[in-house]
Amino acid sequence: MFDAMRQNVSVTDADTAERAEVEYSLEFPWSGVDGFHVDRHTGVITAAKSFDRERDAAGPLRFLVVARDRGRPLGRSATATVEVSVVDVNDESPVFVDVSPGGRGYEFTVAEHLPAGTLVGRVRYVAT
Repeated sequence: MFDAMRQNVSVTDADTAERAEVEYSLEFPWSGVDGFHVDRHTGVITAAKSFDRERDAAGPLRFLVVARDRGRPLGRSATATVEVSVVDVNDESPVFVDVSPGGRGYEFTVAEHLPAGTLVGRVRYVAT
């Protein structure tokens, strides 16, 4: 699992010369997952878009990284699952509820001469 905007994957190939050269690619067999890119030569995976936890990802995003060698006549490949967790940041403001008509705010009245500690009113909010 990685939680950065850039991560590297690497493989080794016991072959020699051209047969040992590897190229990387991504596959997205699970629906609703996109927004990632891999450099085919270095294996560096980057985010191709900005992610928002509330909008894009209720759970981990999964995709496959594939490494293919250049063996001839028959090349070989290896596949690994990549799991990305979009970490939530505090990017939503709280919203007050039960405000007075017109949405101006809260309005309370209090009688004079009441003792200290008398309840004047209550404000409520919801996290969005």
